[in-house]
Amino acid sequence: MCGSPKDVEEVKRVSQADSKDILFVLIDLFNDQYYINTSSLPSMKNVLVVTMPNTRNYVINTDLKDNNTMNDYMAAYHDSVLMIGEVMREIIEKNQSNTQQMEFVNVTKFRNISFNGSAGTYKLDKHGDRDVNLSVIYTTNDNKYQVLFEFDTELQVTKVIDANPSFIWGKKLPDSTPDQ
Repeated sequence: MCGSPKDVEEVKRVSQADSKDILFVLIDLFNDQYYINTSSLPSMKNVLVVTMPNTRNYVINTDLKDNNTMNDYMAAYHDSVLMIGEVMREIIEKNQSNTQQMEFVNVTKFRNISFNGSAGTYKLDKHGDRDVNLSVIYTTNDNKYQVLFEFDTELQVTKVIDANPSFIWGKKLPDSTPDQ
């Protein structure tokens, strides 16, 4: 499910699905709090979290009355404008005489590109997708967040971080075959 630990708690409260036999996968990509505050809630013991490490070049300011307010949405908007600017500069530098006759910009200009923005370094692959490092985090038996493994989407390499996890299920994930 996409959401936050609070969403998991709500689902478990409403559905009473808080069992060792159930595994939740929480997709919480832009929440780096798992790295900052490693204390986990007991309700997160049967949850694997898919997230990304903090690559931001800014601090999130939640005070909306402050003129220096910054959040992920503002940074993404800012960085998308930067990327368009990069592409436009490249087009003008290479095809200055042809720029006047251009009716549209070829989508390939937004592929295989790298640039630095507020949210860190962007690397877009041949499809225009951002290459990132994803982490899978679990809650240990003593209620601490721990990185289980990381996946580099650019190189398509998985790196095991915790080869000896202390899952609620023992040393392995629960059986994924439902009871007959």
